[in-house]
Amino acid sequence: MLDWSTGFLIPSSVMFRRILICTDLTDGLQRFVSQVSALHRIGIEHLTFLHCVPFSQDGEIPHENEAALALAKAQLARVQAPSLPGMEVNVEVVSGVPTEWIPTIAEQYQAEALILGATTRSFLTEKLFGSTTVSVSQRCSLPILTLRPPLMQIYRNDEFSLRCQNLFRKILIPFDSLSIGQALVEHLTHLLDRQPIPHLETCHLTAIVPLESRRMPNEHKVQEAEAQLQELKQRLSPYPLTIETQIYTGDNVQGLLKLLSNDDISAIGVTYNRGDALLDWPVPSFGKEIMRHSWYPVLLFPPKGR
Repeated sequence: MLDWSTGFLIPSSVMFRRILICTDLTDGLQRFVSQVSALHRIGIEHLTFLHCVPFSQDGEIPHENEAALALAKAQLARVQAPSLPGMEVNVEVVSGVPTEWIPTIAEQYQAEALILGATTRSFLTEKLFGSTTVSVSQRCSLPILTLRPPLMQIYRNDEFSLRCQNLFRKILIPFDSLSIGQALVEHLTHLLDRQPIPHLETCHLTAIVPLESRRMPNEHKVQEAEAQLQELKQRLSPYPLTIETQIYTGDNVQGLLKLLSNDDISAIGVTYNRGDALLDWPVPSFGKEIMRHSWYPVLLFPPKGR
């Protein structure tokens, strides 16, 4: 919601009030230190910045890299935390591996969501070198917003401030099965119920219908998808949101992302079934591929039951 007297967004637009931002100081996420006021305007009340410094391998026994720790602390000490009523900012610079520290710090500061940088990866790259987002998602049952470092790095300050004010304003929910769509909508309704004031403006529901062998959509599947869209839209109808629906017929994630370029969205919401592993899904998944290839911010919700 926009306060026309000031030109700023007022706190009702936020989806999460306590956020942990994990940065390696080269991914662009460290720039959030200059945007505390912008984040406060949308209702965020608590920010924690976390940076993990790898242990030095010089010598026979790994030890803390004191020079790197001091440099990181100095860089994050520039966090602009003016006197804002109801706003708390903390900085944690620690030695060790991010995937081990993130769940601990998230619990310590009662974070409601995480923000991580995410590079584009192939399945093979993830298998060989791992993925911080994937590892954290398996250890921490919090929503994770992933942002592409190249985009964070090229925003001008005023552009980045505007980005901060729209982090969770318009969410796209793509699903290739009713169970995934229901899980995503349940996450949204839980968040809407938790806060006294709505914090989403628009929700785009997109049903994905694979093409048949002749590269033509199955009309029965299209009708089924339309029914699913109406079911999910009905579940969101009690909330003061704008609900938009569409059907995407195709098998290519890039085709879906091209279609989305015409939509005005802040982030894409995805999840996965409980028991599935993000790295080891034997069947290709739109959610998994969106996480790997989308340049849009991706909001990964934990699987149902966690």
